[in-house]
Amino acid sequence: MKKYLLSLEIWSNKLTLMQLTESLGCEPAESSHTIGQIRFNEQVWEESAWKKEIGTFQDKDFDEALREVCNLCDDLSKGFSRLMSLSNEVEIVMNIGIIADTGSIGVTLSSTLLAKLSEYPISVSFNAYPVGLPLTERGQSDN
Repeated sequence: MKKYLLSLEIWSNKLTLMQLTESLGCEPAESSHTIGQIRFNEQVWEESAWKKEIGTFQDKDFDEALREVCNLCDDLSKGFSRLMSLSNEVEIVMNIGIIADTGSIGVTLSSTLLAKLSEYPISVSFNAYPVGLPLTERGQSDN
């Protein structure tokens, strides 16, 4: 079994969640947070994270989900430019989480997708998780 978690995340250690949201013109997911907000472990976040969770997908739906991220990037492209003008310490990340019950995990990103993503100041992050591991903040487990 293999599933994918997909999200678009924007991280900044200078801008608040409100500033990120205003610049993008799009509401974030509930899992987003701002600088100074208390974390689940009672520590304080040192950076803001604006997140848009695309969802959980099986293999057959994953290509469509990747196209959805590209469409979201198209919609947010002016906001990306505004963010970069406010702070050069903004990181835009397409986060791909892979949940698998095997030790061998592979993902192929097409040249078409990579070409499209190259139009934006975006990084791609891959994270592998074993089945049944509870996930919390930015891919960290409670264990």
